[in-house]
Amino acid sequence: MYQLEDTIVAVSSPTNEQRVIVRITGPDTIEKCRQIFSPQIPGEKNTVINGTVAIDDELEIDASLYLFLAPHSYTGEDVAE
Repeated sequence: MYQLEDTIVAVSSPTNEQRVIVRITGPDTIEKCRQIFSPQIPGEKNTVINGTVAIDDELEIDASLYLFLAPHSYTGEDVAE
């Protein structure tokens, strides 16, 4: 069963060939983003960072990270898209 304190990762847009939005929210949002996103994110303010997401050890794709820190987000928790 899911707990309210869980960090949630979910596709938040219909998939297409051009863009897919993935939303991460919860207490481990910043840590999870640092595991897959490059360059490293500061995690100090709401920001947009251009970089890459590591899909696996051999594949990285261009990405933009939109970071909304608590309490200034839709969920009231840290949110990344």
